[in-house]
Amino acid sequence: MVRVLVCSSKPHKHRFRIQSNAPDVFHPLLNGFLQRHDVRGRGLAPVDDGQGMFAREPDTAIAIPLAKTRVFDQPGGRHFSLRLERWITWYLKPFVRCPAAQFLGQTFEQCAPALFAHLRAIGAFGLILIVGHNAMDLVPHESIKSLQEGAAGWIWQLLYFGGFIQLGQDGPLLAVLYVLIPWIGVMAAGYAFGAVMIREPAERRRLCLTIGWSAIALFILLRGIDGYGDPRHWHSGPDDPRPALFRFLNTAKYPASLLFLLLTLGPTIALLPWAEKAKGGVARVLETFGRVPFFYYLLHIPLIHALALLVSALREGSVNPWLFTNHPMMPADVPDGYTWPLWLLYLVFAIAIALLYPACRWYARLKADSSNRWLSYL
Repeated sequence: MVRVLVCSSKPHKHRFRIQSNAPDVFHPLLNGFLQRHDVRGRGLAPVDDGQGMFAREPDTAIAIPLAKTRVFDQPGGRHFSLRLERWITWYLKPFVRCPAAQFLGQTFEQCAPALFAHLRAIGAFGLILIVGHNAMDLVPHESIKSLQEGAAGWIWQLLYFGGFIQLGQDGPLLAVLYVLIPWIGVMAAGYAFGAVMIREPAERRRLCLTIGWSAIALFILLRGIDGYGDPRHWHSGPDDPRPALFRFLNTAKYPASLLFLLLTLGPTIALLPWAEKAKGGVARVLETFGRVPFFYYLLHIPLIHALALLVSALREGSVNPWLFTNHPMMPADVPDGYTWPLWLLYLVFAIAIALLYPACRWYARLKADSSNRWLSYL
Protein backbone atom coordinates (compact mmCIF):
# COMPACT_ATOMS: atom_id res chain seq x y z
CA MET A 1 0.00 0.00 0.00
CA VAL A 2 1.36 3.39 -1.01
CA ARG A 3 -0.38 6.51 0.29
CA VAL A 4 0.04 10.18 -0.45
CA LEU A 5 -0.78 12.27 2.58
CA VAL A 6 -0.84 16.05 2.81
CA CYS A 7 0.69 17.86 5.76
CA SER A 8 0.12 21.58 6.09
CA SER A 9 3.44 23.26 6.81
CA LYS A 10 3.31 26.95 5.85
CA PRO A 11 0.66 29.24 4.36
CA HIS A 12 0.24 28.61 0.64
CA LYS A 13 2.53 25.57 0.81
CA HIS A 14 1.62 21.97 1.47
CA ARG A 15 3.69 18.85 1.63
CA PHE A 16 2.74 15.49 0.20
CA ARG A 17 4.29 12.61 2.12
CA ILE A 18 4.55 9.35 0.23
CA GLN A 19 4.12 6.61 2.82
CA SER A 20 4.61 2.95 2.07
CA ASN A 21 4.93 -0.29 3.99
CA ALA A 22 7.17 -1.51 1.18
CA PRO A 23 10.88 -1.98 2.00
CA ASP A 24 13.01 1.16 2.03
CA VAL A 25 14.86 -0.10 -1.02
CA PHE A 26 11.81 0.82 -3.13
CA HIS A 27 11.82 4.48 -2.07
CA PRO A 28 14.72 5.64 -4.29
CA LEU A 29 13.01 3.93 -7.22
CA LEU A 30 9.73 5.73 -6.59
CA ASN A 31 11.54 9.01 -6.14
CA GLY A 32 13.35 8.33 -9.40
CA PHE A 33 10.02 8.08 -11.18
CA LEU A 34 9.08 11.51 -9.85
CA GLN A 35 12.31 13.00 -11.09
CA ARG A 36 12.20 11.21 -14.42
CA HIS A 37 8.76 12.49 -15.36
CA ASP A 38 9.55 16.15 -14.51
CA VAL A 39 7.18 16.66 -11.61
CA ARG A 40 8.19 20.31 -11.38
CA GLY A 41 6.56 20.89 -14.73
CA ARG A 42 3.35 19.39 -13.31
CA GLY A 43 3.13 21.57 -10.24
CA LEU A 44 5.02 19.36 -7.77
CA ALA A 45 8.56 19.68 -6.47
CA PRO A 46 10.07 16.57 -4.83
CA VAL A 47 11.78 17.09 -1.50
CA ASP A 48 13.61 14.54 0.66
CA ASP A 49 14.09 15.62 4.26
CA GLY A 50 15.55 12.31 5.43
CA GLN A 51 12.19 11.03 6.70
CA GLY A 52 10.60 10.08 3.40
CA MET A 53 9.78 11.46 -0.01
CA PHE A 54 7.79 14.67 -0.23
CA ALA A 55 6.41 16.94 -2.87
CA ARG A 56 5.29 20.52 -2.40
CA GLU A 57 2.32 22.12 -4.08
CA PRO A 58 1.02 25.69 -3.65
CA ASP A 59 -2.62 26.74 -4.07
CA THR A 60 -4.59 23.86 -5.52
CA ALA A 61 -7.61 21.75 -4.85
CA ILE A 62 -9.21 20.16 -1.84
CA ALA A 63 -10.61 16.63 -1.44
CA ILE A 64 -9.18 15.31 -4.70
CA PRO A 65 -10.35 11.82 -5.69
CA LEU A 66 -7.88 9.24 -6.94
CA ALA A 67 -7.69 9.11 -10.71
CA LYS A 68 -7.98 5.32 -10.81
CA THR A 69 -6.72 2.18 -9.13
CA ARG A 70 -5.26 -0.66 -11.11
CA VAL A 71 -4.72 -4.24 -9.96
CA PHE A 72 -1.87 -6.17 -11.52
CA ASP A 73 -2.58 -9.87 -11.94
CA GLN A 74 0.03 -12.32 -10.76
CA PRO A 75 0.50 -16.01 -11.64
CA GLY A 76 -1.81 -18.39 -9.84
CA GLY A 77 -4.69 -15.94 -9.60
CA ARG A 78 -2.99 -13.78 -6.99
CA HIS A 79 -2.72 -10.06 -7.43
CA PHE A 80 -0.91 -7.08 -6.04
CA SER A 81 -2.25 -3.57 -6.02
CA LEU A 82 0.08 -0.60 -5.71
CA ARG A 83 -2.36 2.22 -5.22
CA LEU A 84 -2.69 5.66 -3.74
CA GLU A 85 -5.15 6.54 -1.03
CA ARG A 86 -8.66 7.06 -2.42
CA TRP A 87 -8.81 10.64 -1.25
CA ILE A 88 -5.99 13.16 -1.07
CA THR A 89 -7.01 16.03 1.16
CA TRP A 90 -5.79 19.52 0.45
CA TYR A 91 -6.29 22.59 2.58
CA LEU A 92 -6.99 25.61 0.36
CA LYS A 93 -9.30 26.64 -2.40
CA PRO A 94 -10.55 26.37 -5.08
CA PHE A 95 -12.31 22.99 -5.37
CA VAL A 96 -10.79 21.84 -8.64
CA ARG A 97 -9.27 18.57 -9.79
CA CYS A 98 -5.50 18.51 -9.51
CA PRO A 99 -3.63 16.97 -12.49
CA ALA A 100 -0.65 16.31 -10.21
CA ALA A 101 -2.66 13.72 -8.23
CA GLN A 102 -3.60 11.96 -11.46
CA PHE A 103 0.03 12.01 -12.50
CA LEU A 104 1.13 10.41 -9.23
CA GLY A 105 -1.45 7.66 -9.63
CA GLN A 106 -0.29 6.93 -13.18
CA THR A 107 3.35 6.98 -12.07
CA PHE A 108 2.82 4.31 -9.44
CA GLU A 109 0.75 2.27 -11.87
CA GLN A 110 3.75 2.23 -14.22
CA CYS A 111 6.07 1.42 -11.35
CA ALA A 112 4.22 -1.62 -9.97
CA PRO A 113 4.42 -4.00 -12.95
CA ALA A 114 8.08 -3.07 -13.48
CA LEU A 115 8.83 -3.89 -9.85
CA PHE A 116 7.10 -7.25 -10.03
CA ALA A 117 8.64 -8.24 -13.33
CA HIS A 118 11.98 -7.53 -11.69
CA LEU A 119 11.07 -9.42 -8.52
CA ARG A 120 9.85 -12.47 -10.41
CA ALA A 121 13.16 -12.71 -12.24
CA ILE A 122 15.12 -12.31 -9.00
CA GLY A 123 12.96 -14.88 -7.21
CA ALA A 124 13.26 -17.39 -10.06
CA PHE A 125 17.03 -16.96 -10.09
CA GLY A 126 17.22 -17.58 -6.35
CA LEU A 127 15.00 -20.68 -6.43
CA ILE A 128 16.95 -22.18 -9.33
CA LEU A 129 20.18 -21.88 -7.35
CA ILE A 130 18.61 -23.25 -4.16
CA VAL A 131 16.94 -26.24 -5.82
CA GLY A 132 19.51 -27.01 -8.48
CA HIS A 133 22.90 -26.58 -6.85
CA ASN A 134 22.89 -30.05 -5.29
CA ALA A 135 23.13 -31.49 -8.79
CA MET A 136 26.85 -31.03 -8.19
CA ASP A 137 26.61 -34.03 -5.83
CA LEU A 138 25.90 -36.18 -8.88
CA VAL A 139 29.13 -35.16 -10.64
CA PRO A 140 31.89 -37.80 -10.41
CA HIS A 141 34.55 -37.12 -7.81
CA GLU A 142 37.31 -37.14 -10.42
CA SER A 143 35.62 -34.33 -12.34
CA ILE A 144 35.20 -32.22 -9.22
CA LYS A 145 38.83 -32.77 -8.30
CA SER A 146 39.97 -31.63 -11.74
CA LEU A 147 37.87 -28.46 -11.37
CA GLN A 148 39.43 -27.67 -8.01
CA GLU A 149 42.98 -28.31 -9.21
CA GLY A 150 42.62 -26.44 -12.49
CA ALA A 151 43.64 -22.86 -13.25
CA ALA A 152 40.18 -21.62 -12.23
CA GLY A 153 40.05 -23.77 -9.12
CA TRP A 154 40.01 -20.75 -6.80
CA ILE A 155 36.91 -19.45 -8.57
CA TRP A 156 35.12 -22.76 -7.99
CA GLN A 157 36.11 -22.60 -4.32
CA LEU A 158 34.61 -19.13 -3.98
CA LEU A 159 31.49 -20.16 -5.85
CA TYR A 160 30.70 -23.53 -4.33
CA PHE A 161 33.36 -25.82 -2.89
CA GLY A 162 34.89 -23.60 -0.22
CA GLY A 163 38.06 -24.56 1.58
CA PHE A 164 41.42 -22.78 1.53
CA ILE A 165 42.89 -20.60 -1.20
CA GLN A 166 46.63 -19.93 -1.29
CA LEU A 167 47.29 -16.20 -1.74
CA GLY A 168 50.49 -16.18 -3.75
CA GLN A 169 53.21 -18.78 -3.75
CA ASP A 170 54.24 -18.17 -0.14
CA GLY A 171 51.30 -16.08 1.03
CA PRO A 172 48.70 -16.80 3.69
CA LEU A 173 45.70 -19.07 3.28
CA LEU A 174 42.26 -17.58 2.69
CA ALA A 175 39.56 -19.68 4.37
CA VAL A 176 36.30 -19.77 2.40
CA LEU A 177 33.51 -20.95 4.69
CA TYR A 178 30.40 -19.29 3.22
CA VAL A 179 30.40 -19.75 -0.54
CA LEU A 180 28.38 -17.73 -3.05
CA ILE A 181 26.23 -20.68 -4.14
CA PRO A 182 23.63 -21.20 -2.82
CA TRP A 183 23.73 -18.24 -0.40
CA ILE A 184 23.36 -15.68 -3.16
CA GLY A 185 20.27 -17.64 -4.22
CA VAL A 186 18.92 -17.47 -0.68
CA MET A 187 19.41 -13.71 -0.67
CA ALA A 188 17.68 -13.35 -4.04
CA ALA A 189 14.73 -15.48 -2.95
CA GLY A 190 14.50 -13.53 0.32
CA TYR A 191 14.48 -10.24 -1.57
CA ALA A 192 11.60 -11.47 -3.74
CA PHE A 193 9.85 -12.78 -0.61
CA GLY A 194 9.50 -9.15 0.44
CA ALA A 195 6.60 -8.96 -2.03
CA VAL A 196 4.75 -11.39 0.24
CA MET A 197 5.46 -9.36 3.36
CA ILE A 198 3.86 -6.17 2.00
CA ARG A 199 0.54 -7.79 1.12
CA GLU A 200 -2.61 -7.38 3.16
CA PRO A 201 -2.33 -9.16 6.55
CA ALA A 202 -4.77 -12.00 5.82
CA GLU A 203 -3.20 -12.83 2.47
CA ARG A 204 0.30 -12.47 3.88
CA ARG A 205 -0.40 -14.98 6.65
CA ARG A 206 -1.99 -17.42 4.22
CA LEU A 207 0.97 -17.26 1.87
CA CYS A 208 3.48 -17.66 4.71
CA LEU A 209 1.70 -20.75 5.98
CA THR A 210 1.45 -22.19 2.47
CA ILE A 211 5.11 -21.59 1.65
CA GLY A 212 6.38 -22.70 5.05
CA TRP A 213 4.41 -25.94 5.30
CA SER A 214 5.13 -26.77 1.65
CA ALA A 215 8.86 -26.45 2.36
CA ILE A 216 8.54 -28.71 5.41
CA ALA A 217 6.59 -31.31 3.43
CA LEU A 218 9.13 -31.22 0.60
CA PHE A 219 11.94 -31.72 3.12
CA ILE A 220 10.27 -34.79 4.60
CA LEU A 221 9.61 -36.23 1.14
CA LEU A 222 13.10 -35.68 -0.28
CA ARG A 223 14.84 -36.70 2.93
CA GLY A 224 12.75 -39.85 3.11
CA ILE A 225 13.73 -40.78 -0.44
CA ASP A 226 17.34 -39.88 0.43
CA GLY A 227 18.36 -39.48 -3.19
CA TYR A 228 18.73 -35.75 -3.90
CA GLY A 229 19.16 -32.57 -1.94
CA ASP A 230 21.96 -33.35 0.51
CA PRO A 231 25.35 -35.09 0.27
CA ARG A 232 24.89 -36.67 3.71
CA HIS A 233 22.71 -39.72 3.25
CA TRP A 234 20.98 -40.75 6.44
CA HIS A 235 20.66 -44.39 5.31
CA SER A 236 24.31 -44.85 6.22
CA GLY A 237 24.10 -48.46 7.30
CA PRO A 238 24.10 -50.37 10.60
CA ASP A 239 27.64 -49.26 11.53
CA ASP A 240 26.49 -45.67 12.27
CA PRO A 241 25.80 -45.50 16.04
CA ARG A 242 23.71 -42.32 15.86
CA PRO A 243 19.93 -42.58 16.23
CA ALA A 244 18.01 -42.55 12.95
CA LEU A 245 16.27 -39.27 13.82
CA PHE A 246 19.62 -37.53 14.30
CA ARG A 247 20.90 -38.84 10.98
CA PHE A 248 17.64 -37.75 9.32
CA LEU A 249 18.02 -34.17 10.57
CA ASN A 250 21.79 -33.95 10.08
CA THR A 251 21.96 -31.99 6.83
CA ALA A 252 24.91 -30.14 5.30
CA LYS A 253 25.39 -26.44 5.99
CA TYR A 254 28.76 -25.85 4.23
CA PRO A 255 27.64 -25.35 1.52
CA ALA A 256 24.01 -25.20 2.58
CA SER A 257 22.13 -28.04 0.92
CA LEU A 258 18.60 -27.82 -0.44
CA LEU A 259 17.37 -29.96 2.47
CA PHE A 260 19.17 -27.78 5.03
CA LEU A 261 17.43 -24.70 3.64
CA LEU A 262 14.03 -26.41 3.53
CA LEU A 263 14.51 -27.57 7.12
CA THR A 264 15.50 -24.13 8.44
CA LEU A 265 13.60 -21.64 6.26
CA GLY A 266 10.38 -23.65 6.04
CA PRO A 267 9.55 -23.62 9.77
CA THR A 268 10.73 -20.00 10.05
CA ILE A 269 8.34 -18.82 7.33
CA ALA A 270 5.50 -20.93 8.76
CA LEU A 271 6.00 -19.27 12.16
CA LEU A 272 5.86 -15.72 10.80
CA PRO A 273 2.06 -15.38 11.16
CA TRP A 274 2.33 -16.37 14.82
CA ALA A 275 5.33 -14.08 15.41
CA GLU A 276 3.44 -11.19 13.81
CA LYS A 277 0.73 -11.47 16.46
CA ALA A 278 3.07 -12.07 19.39
CA LYS A 279 3.09 -9.45 22.15
CA GLY A 280 4.80 -8.93 25.47
CA GLY A 281 8.38 -8.86 26.67
CA VAL A 282 9.61 -11.89 24.74
CA ALA A 283 8.18 -10.49 21.50
CA ARG A 284 9.92 -7.16 22.10
CA VAL A 285 13.24 -8.89 22.72
CA LEU A 286 12.96 -10.95 19.54
CA GLU A 287 11.91 -7.87 17.59
CA THR A 288 14.96 -6.00 18.83
CA PHE A 289 17.32 -8.74 17.64
CA GLY A 290 15.44 -8.90 14.35
CA ARG A 291 16.02 -5.20 13.71
CA VAL A 292 19.82 -5.54 13.92
CA PRO A 293 20.66 -9.10 12.80
CA PHE A 294 24.05 -8.36 11.26
CA PHE A 295 25.12 -6.26 14.23
CA TYR A 296 24.17 -9.19 16.48
CA TYR A 297 26.09 -11.60 14.25
CA LEU A 298 29.29 -9.56 14.37
CA LEU A 299 29.15 -9.26 18.15
CA HIS A 300 28.22 -12.84 19.01
CA ILE A 301 31.38 -14.42 17.55
CA PRO A 302 33.96 -12.71 19.82
CA LEU A 303 31.55 -12.89 22.77
CA ILE A 304 31.07 -16.65 22.47
CA HIS A 305 34.82 -17.14 22.20
CA ALA A 306 35.38 -15.01 25.30
CA LEU A 307 32.76 -17.04 27.20
CA ALA A 308 34.43 -20.27 26.08
CA LEU A 309 37.75 -19.02 27.46
CA LEU A 310 36.05 -18.13 30.76
CA VAL A 311 34.37 -21.54 31.06
CA SER A 312 37.63 -23.29 30.29
CA ALA A 313 39.45 -21.30 32.98
CA LEU A 314 36.74 -22.06 35.56
CA ARG A 315 36.56 -25.78 34.77
CA GLU A 316 40.24 -26.54 34.22
CA GLY A 317 42.02 -23.84 36.18
CA SER A 318 43.53 -22.36 33.01
CA VAL A 319 42.53 -21.66 29.44
CA ASN A 320 42.86 -24.72 27.24
CA PRO A 321 45.28 -24.06 24.34
CA TRP A 322 42.90 -25.96 22.04
CA LEU A 323 40.66 -22.87 21.98
CA PHE A 324 43.37 -21.00 20.05
CA THR A 325 43.76 -23.57 17.28
CA ASN A 326 42.42 -22.98 13.77
CA HIS A 327 38.66 -22.73 14.31
CA PRO A 328 36.19 -23.34 12.79
CA MET A 329 37.59 -25.09 9.70
CA MET A 330 40.67 -27.01 10.82
CA PRO A 331 40.63 -27.36 14.62
CA ALA A 332 42.74 -29.94 16.33
CA ASP A 333 41.12 -32.97 17.98
CA VAL A 334 39.03 -32.12 21.03
CA PRO A 335 41.09 -32.73 24.20
CA ASP A 336 39.96 -35.46 26.57
CA GLY A 337 37.51 -34.20 29.16
CA TYR A 338 36.88 -30.87 27.42
CA THR A 339 33.42 -31.62 25.99
CA TRP A 340 30.65 -29.58 27.61
CA PRO A 341 27.52 -31.12 29.09
CA LEU A 342 24.33 -30.02 27.35
CA TRP A 343 23.07 -27.97 30.32
CA LEU A 344 26.28 -25.91 30.30
CA LEU A 345 25.96 -25.27 26.57
CA TYR A 346 22.43 -23.87 26.98
CA LEU A 347 23.45 -21.84 30.01
CA VAL A 348 26.25 -20.14 28.09
CA PHE A 349 23.85 -19.59 25.20
CA ALA A 350 21.37 -17.83 27.52
CA ILE A 351 24.13 -15.70 29.04
CA ALA A 352 25.31 -14.64 25.57
CA ILE A 353 21.78 -13.61 24.58
CA ALA A 354 21.35 -11.61 27.78
CA LEU A 355 24.67 -9.82 27.30
CA LEU A 356 23.98 -8.97 23.66
CA TYR A 357 20.48 -7.61 24.18
CA PRO A 358 21.42 -4.17 25.66
CA ALA A 359 23.90 -3.53 22.86
CA CYS A 360 21.38 -4.57 20.18
CA ARG A 361 18.66 -2.42 21.77
CA TRP A 362 20.99 0.58 21.79
CA TYR A 363 21.93 0.08 18.15
CA ALA A 364 18.32 -0.47 17.08
CA ARG A 365 17.42 2.91 18.59
CA LEU A 366 20.45 4.50 16.95
CA LYS A 367 19.34 3.20 13.54
CA ALA A 368 15.78 4.39 14.08
CA ASP A 369 16.84 7.91 15.04
CA SER A 370 19.58 8.35 12.47
CA SER A 371 19.19 9.45 8.87
CA ASN A 372 22.50 7.80 7.89
CA ARG A 373 21.58 5.20 5.28
CA TRP A 374 24.79 3.27 5.82
CA LEU A 375 23.54 2.18 9.23
CA SER A 376 20.81 0.15 7.52
CA TYR A 377 23.45 -2.29 6.30
CA LEU A 378 24.56 -3.23 9.83
